[in-house]
Amino acid sequence: MSKTTSQSRRQRRAYELWLKKNNPAAYKQWKSQSFQRGKTLSNEFEEKVRENETTRLEKIQAELINKLSEEGKTQEEIDRHVNVWAMTLKPWGSDEKRLNLKDAEKEYDTIKNS
Repeated sequence: MSKTTSQSRRQRRAYELWLKKNNPAAYKQWKSQSFQRGKTLSNEFEEKVRENETTRLEKIQAELINKLSEEGKTQEEIDRHVNVWAMTLKPWGSDEKRLNLKDAEKEYDTIKNS
């Protein structure tokens, strides 16, 4: 992590100091809304990361399906492989525990045989 301050942060701080000096009422209002602005920016960032992660995983899944099809696997084998692979993923920002391949295969077989 860099120890230098980003340009956007320096600009925000300069604006904050200028506003505090020249218009205290506007500064007070700006500061009171800063928490909500930060929360909005954070939510937008999280949504963008989720969308990028979903797109990336969908691409990997499509490539996996194509590869297995080219190997001559049946649809049932492909479905099993993709579902086990999906069980080994940990979605970004979730508290779910990621399963290793062996445990995922056991759990999938248990669910499938039930």
